[in-house]
Amino acid sequence: MPQLDLMHFFSQFFWFSIIFVALFFYVNFNILPLLVVTLKYRSKKLISLSKKIGDSKKDVVDLRLFHDNTISRAFKTTNQKISISIDSCNKSVEEYLQTLSNDIYYNCNKNYFIFLTINNYKNFVFDKKIKNEL
Repeated sequence: MPQLDLMHFFSQFFWFSIIFVALFFYVNFNILPLLVVTLKYRSKKLISLSKKIGDSKKDVVDLRLFHDNTISRAFKTTNQKISISIDSCNKSVEEYLQTLSNDIYYNCNKNYFIFLTINNYKNFVFDKKIKNEL
């Protein structure tokens, strides 16, 4: 096995050291700075996105409050208009029923007095006929 051979051991160690040092400097000066720049950019991007998300959440909360207030005001206004409408309808119905009731009582009383008058007249005539006064 050439790895354990003392004659090849030094040359393998030499080339391993040369390649390791070259790889170390290549990674240290080419790959790591690119990785560091990418990670810093990612960190800044995450911070800016989190700020935007926070601002948008604030905007969403403001929009939700505006929406809730608008719906609440519309609901209150609608309730007021409906209650006013119902009150005016109730007043109109009460006035109509009162007028109708007065007319019915008037007509009923009028008819009752007419009936009494006619009945009294008939009784009067009948009594006179019986007594032959007519």
